[in-house]
Amino acid sequence: MINKGIHEIWDNVRINDSMSEEDRPIPFQNMIYLGDGETDIPSMRIVKTEGGHSVAIYKPGNRNSCAQAKRLVQRGRVNFACPGDYTEGSELYQVITATIAKIKTYSKFNTLERENQKSMLERK
Repeated sequence: MINKGIHEIWDNVRINDSMSEEDRPIPFQNMIYLGDGETDIPSMRIVKTEGGHSVAIYKPGNRNSCAQAKRLVQRGRVNFACPGDYTEGSELYQVITATIAKIKTYSKFNTLERENQKSMLERK
């Protein structure tokens, strides 16, 4: 829904319609999915598979929660697994800020590339 810019959860027709990547208002590459439970696993996997960024959040001090997050990293379903510490300077904070910087850099690069290609085509 986010990738296609659909705001109504009940709009199954538009959700399941085909849409070219160029027409999607929010590309997967610009998404960060933070998941803290088993129901988030399919979404984290698809976001990562499609070029986005997924972070499994586990409960600090909970061995089972940490083990599950570790398995998600090992199986390639998420990019990162971090304890649920949202304070400035924490591991999660560093991962999120680095990911935002990466998205910003790639976005700027892609914009410059498109502009350059367009201007080259317009030159005589």
